[in-house]
Amino acid sequence: MLVRQAAWTCTLLAQIVAVVALPAIRLSGLSPSSGLWEKGASIVNGGEWMVKQVNDNPALLPDYSLEILWQDGGCDSLVGQRALYANWFRKPYHLLNGSTVSGIKTVGLIGPDCSPTSLAQAALAYYVRMPMISASSTFPSLSDRSQYPGFWRTIVPDSRLVEAFVATVRSFGFNEVAVIADAEIAASFLPKLLETVDKFDVELLGPSMFLGPTANGWLLRQDSAEEGAREIVEELVAVRPSPPRFVILLLREGRSARAVLCAAFHRGLSSQITFMTFGWLAPLWWRDLPPGYHCTEQDMEVAVNKTISTQAVQKRSDLGTRLSCSASATAADFFADMGDALEEAASSADVVCTYAKMLHEIIYTHGNTLAELEDSSDDIYSQAQQILEATDFEGTQGRMQFLPGLPDPNGAVEIQQIQISNFNTQLQKTLL
Repeated sequence: MLVRQAAWTCTLLAQIVAVVALPAIRLSGLSPSSGLWEKGASIVNGGEWMVKQVNDNPALLPDYSLEILWQDGGCDSLVGQRALYANWFRKPYHLLNGSTVSGIKTVGLIGPDCSPTSLAQAALAYYVRMPMISASSTFPSLSDRSQYPGFWRTIVPDSRLVEAFVATVRSFGFNEVAVIADAEIAASFLPKLLETVDKFDVELLGPSMFLGPTANGWLLRQDSAEEGAREIVEELVAVRPSPPRFVILLLREGRSARAVLCAAFHRGLSSQITFMTFGWLAPLWWRDLPPGYHCTEQDMEVAVNKTISTQAVQKRSDLGTRLSCSASATAADFFADMGDALEEAASSADVVCTYAKMLHEIIYTHGNTLAELEDSSDDIYSQAQQILEATDFEGTQGRMQFLPGLPDPNGAVEIQQIQISNFNTQLQKTLL
């Protein structure tokens, strides 16, 4: 009798497990846990937080379990390329937890993690009919639908930051500005920069960066940033009748911005020029000094004082709003759980919700099966793109919608100024 009861109990437990183990809908995710920008933990944490909300919400994907296969994109186009080629053609996934899974089919990509990888892989994703939504690729050129069809992102592009730079210069009554750009990425920014200075009637100072009468400025190479910065600063000093009042630094690495500001400090320009930087550079980036560096921490705080930065607003102000992909959680719940680790956590969470909403529509409204999604046909891909165009939900950053005809979210930008007192070297940021 006891044996029969035990057997019956085991059978019942097996049936319960079978009911609970829902079929998985899998997304692949590229997150930078190595390379120049090691902020992958925040991207993963934000994405996984939203995965749990989706799976606990019976109104979204009640018959499935959403999963993400996270891999290291290295913030490097070659690393990302190798990973995605392996995923899409040979099917192995080398996961961040050290394990490898094979024979898995995914229905979408979260990423790539950094813009150079997105530039390199958008065409391939389109070719294999793989939806692609990035939480962290911000290059302006990715907005070009003719060059990068099928690419989407939930983070405000750097083109909005460039516009904020130029608008700020104009708001102070100036009609000239100098630009120092990362030589490797300048081409991605140039069209939007030229469009923006024309819109605000602002002149670009300096030598010609590229062919063209108005594409003026200075290019700085990453591999010779210190020497290049000193040469550029000498040329800024020579600008007549006086050095430019504002200099925009279109530089993706803190060490390059540090080189320019240190060189400007030694030439006595720190009080004459207001430098403008991307707000997404590492916190306190000017204090990251190599041993024996020719500017001390105190020098750099003088150099960085009054610097203006712009960045995307990634935390909505109305924190009591319930997030659309959650049965009950609010934006306040999300940010409380994330703590201070907010580097693209919010935009990553919004990518997951974007996918969940799209998958709900394509399965439950359009009547497609998981097998059809995994086959990545032209028809399924077309349906997915049409649904993504109509995206509209309450996300962690705000109301998530894409701008008409663009892959970019309708997000906000904040303009801030670093203010460091002689008596208090704590970082202070004031919204302008």
